[in-house]
Amino acid sequence: MLRTLKRVFAFLGVLFALVLVIASFQPNTFHVAQSETIQATPDRIFPYINDLREWSKWSPFETDPNMKKQFHGSQTGAGSVMEWEGNEMVGAGRSEILQSVPPSQVVMKLEMHRPIKSLSHVEFTLIPQGNATQVTWAMSGAASFPQKVMGLLFGDKMVKASFAQGLGALKKLAEARPN
Repeated sequence: MLRTLKRVFAFLGVLFALVLVIASFQPNTFHVAQSETIQATPDRIFPYINDLREWSKWSPFETDPNMKKQFHGSQTGAGSVMEWEGNEMVGAGRSEILQSVPPSQVVMKLEMHRPIKSLSHVEFTLIPQGNATQVTWAMSGAASFPQKVMGLLFGDKMVKASFAQGLGALKKLAEARPN
């Protein structure tokens, strides 16, 4: 029994070391993107992205009802800033809109302070397709070692799933909004 237990722990130790070694060879940058076609014009969708106060209506990252938020700078567009602090799932950080091109693009800087400290570039693009709009939510940046390990274990599936959830909520909101 003790011998079997030692083998199991030895195997787990080797597996853990292997994951760390492989993670160290992963790219130093990441890029994740998710798109959704929304049956609304860019003009109807854009205000929900360009105003950080509107994000609570659709963002999959605002799940903590006790999350503390502070807004600074412009109400909308470039210079608009939101700082937040929440539970372990929400973490703490700062988002700033760096560039706003109505109604086609919003570029942001995302600084995470916890659970994992990081700096990312976030971009929303809205491309008209007749009476619909293809909205793409993309994020890129440097990959820290913990992010490399997470990426190796889970890929970008978690982030893509969150982006898909948020874009789905944005779709419902925009499609329900009267013209």
